[in-house]
Amino acid sequence: MTQKTVHILLNPTAGSGIANNNFETIEHYLTAKKIDFDVTTSEFAGNMINLARIKANQVQNNPHELIVVIGGDGTFNQAVNGIKQSHYQETPIAFLPSGTGNDFARAIPLEVDLERALDKILDSPTVTKTDLGFYRDLNHNESHYFINNLGIGFDAQVVSLTNNSVLRKWLNKIYLGKFSYGINVIRTLMSQSTFEVTVRTAIRQKSFFNAYLVTTTNHPYFGGGIPLYPQANAFNKQLATVVVEKPSLPKFIYLFYLMMKNGEHVNSEYFHVFEADKIIVNSKSLQFGQMDGEELGSRAFELEFSVDSFNLLH
Repeated sequence: MTQKTVHILLNPTAGSGIANNNFETIEHYLTAKKIDFDVTTSEFAGNMINLARIKANQVQNNPHELIVVIGGDGTFNQAVNGIKQSHYQETPIAFLPSGTGNDFARAIPLEVDLERALDKILDSPTVTKTDLGFYRDLNHNESHYFINNLGIGFDAQVVSLTNNSVLRKWLNKIYLGKFSYGINVIRTLMSQSTFEVTVRTAIRQKSFFNAYLVTTTNHPYFGGGIPLYPQANAFNKQLATVVVEKPSLPKFIYLFYLMMKNGEHVNSEYFHVFEADKIIVNSKSLQFGQMDGEELGSRAFELEFSVDSFNLLH
């Protein structure tokens, strides 16, 4: 039997250092099993896109050479974008989730035990065609793939506050960085204004003048396990754009309670969803945006969404 080689793409800072700790475990495990491996480390923001592109071009879709990503959802987002930029876009890619949110792994779901995940990848691998969101911002001549979701408004402001929080940096040092997200949810409740947005599919168009959260998602989760739209899944060749209009604060809290309890929030008069393989979202006012937990800045958005796919090795 041909020996397999594991090519590890590592973001050591992901998950407040969780990724680096996981790599040490994986390194010992692969060494003990006498599996050939190498590791390429991301050194700066955005570096993983180029590293994954180069590695895919080197591997040339050889089934005995496995690309394994260790990091958070943002790291895996970049790695998938790198694969899609390579000459071998069908290259399978594995993911050992090591972030703070891990929404993609939760949605698939992926094995979270490192040794069991590696055993499966090495001994009885499965390659699954998995949906991938793609957006083009017509206002900024910008395009990108996403694995989880792209949000405008409430969730994006939470991401912005969290990523720039001094408190988060302190909490990260004691491995409690996730708590800063909850704190900034409360801050955003007090500060986020409503805005106008228009959503259009091939069969439906609607404008909202009191939008609070607008998220186009590939699967149910955002924000580290919050089931925004339980009916979404990453295998139906569709995206879902969710628009939540702003109710009173007590009603919003109750809506959030239903979201976490049983999913009945989807029946609320404030909750709207559009499902299609192509969706257009237009917001003319300046709003924060986020994609897979990474900031897009504050701007007006004219977004064209479509569905692509990639080969997930697991």
